[in-house]
This record gives sequence, C-alpha cells and structure tokens, in this order.
Amino acid sequence: PLHRLSTDDRGSIIIIVAYSWIFITVIVGVIRFTQTWKQKLSFRVDDSTFLLGAVSAFAVVSSVFAHLSANGGLGKRMKMVDERDLEYFYKMMWVAELTGIVAMTFAKTSITLLSHRVSPRKPYQYYSMLGIVAIWSMLSLFGIGFQCGVPHPWVYVPSNCPGRRVLLYPIIVLNILTDALLALWIVPTLIRLLMDTGKRVTVVILFGARLLVCGFAIVQLVSVAQYIRKADVTYNSLGNILWGLCTAHLSVLLATVPRTNRFIEALQTMHTSTLITEYEL
Repeated sequence: PLHRLSTDDRGSIIIIVAYSWIFITVIVGVIRFTQTWKQKLSFRVDDSTFLLGAVSAFAVVSSVFAHLSANGGLGKRMKMVDERDLEYFYKMMWVAELTGIVAMTFAKTSITLLSHRVSPRKPYQYYSMLGIVAIWSMLSLFGIGFQCGVPHPWVYVPSNCPGRRVLLYPIIVLNILTDALLALWIVPTLIRLLMDTGKRVTVVILFGARLLVCGFAIVQLVSVAQYIRKADVTYNSLGNILWGLCTAHLSVLLATVPRTNRFIEALQTMHTSTLITEYEL
C-alpha cells in the first residue's frame, strides 16, 4: 500500500526493510532496558550510547529517511523521476547515510564501554579503541557529508563530483575492521582467566556475534563497487542504502546482545578484577 513494486521501481523493498528493522530494534531496546530494570543494574554510559544509537535518533531515523528517499525516487529508474523528486531523493538519501553512520558510531562506542565495564583494560588500550572509533566516525561523516562539495553536497552526479564517492571504499573497509576488532577485543582477556570452557565460549560468542556486521558490510562494499560509477543514481543506489541499513541496525542490535543474554552470570570468576559489584553479580 505504500509503494508499488515493479521492474523499474524497487523502492518498496527499502520501505519493507526499513520498517522491519525499526520494529526489531525497538523491541530489542525494550528487552534490554527491561532486563536492566529487573536485574537492578545501574544505568551507565554504555546504556545511554545504545539508547542514542538505537531509539532516540539514529538507527530508527535513518530508516525513516530511507523511506523518504524511496518516495523521492530511490530504486526507480532515473528517467522516471522528475526534477523536484530528484532533489528530494538526493537530500533524503544523504541524511539517511549520515544518520546511519552516527548510529553505528554510538553502537561501537556502546560495545567498547560495555566491554571495558566487564573487563577493564589499560587506559591506553581503552582510549585507543575509542580513538579508532572516533577516527572512523569523522572520516565517514566528512566523506559522505561533503561528497560533492558545497553548496549542495547531497547532490551526487558522478560526472560532477571530483571524488565520485570513492571514499565509500575506505569508510566501509574501516567499518569492517573496527567491528572485527571490537568482536575479538575481549578474547585476550578471557584467555588469561581461569574460567569454565563453556562459559568462556558463551562470552566469546556473545561479543563475537558482532562479526555478522562485517558480513553485511562486505555485501554493502560489493554493492557499492557495482553501482558507484553508473549514471542511473536513483536505481543503482538501492543496494548501498539497503545493505547500509542492515549494517547500521545490526551494529546497534549486536551492541546489546551481551546485555540481553544475562551474560554477567558467566563472568562471576572475573569479579575480582572488574568493575562489576557483588550486588550486580
């Protein structure tokens, strides 16, 4: 009812995916904070960064703007889009990408804070990880925000944009690398601890699930490589936005997987060297 699907207009695919992710993300957010309340855990910085990334703004808002970009012509053959809708499409797609980057930034920050909360690292390790996330975030926001220069940086016409969006390559590659690093960051700590093998594996799986984000980002990279230089921007941008949405929402959702699985019970042997109190255990 929102959009008609045809061979020349695939915009409805984006709308279905966008709202599916919105519902899933909101439900998982409710589960997380319900469990936090039931377990009487204090609200920490990692909770607030997850909330910012998932609900109050950026993952959900990114999906809404993806829907609006479909209204403007995303997924439709460019020859079928009038000039006014085309301008609207450029703006909405631009904002959808930027808000997706901010959502992933908060998600990466949240998992970094949570990992440090469970098993504190040395200050230089902790701040180095936050610095890596910040560098990726700044590169991504400026690379996409000024992809074609002022005064209309949102208008992407390959022949008129000096960079032709090639910065999307390092942005996505660094996204993959940072998520892989975050997924495996807790492993060296676990190796040094005297833990039951089953509990150790559980914790590795809960944090390592973040590697799924890398898989979706790789698919996004392939999609970008296929469309980036094609003139039919509205039609060929579908893959980038579609897989970008999946990557952003998964990034947010997997930042809360350890919290929604009552994983603290599997870490009781770590309590002497962590910030977890006896009350929380």
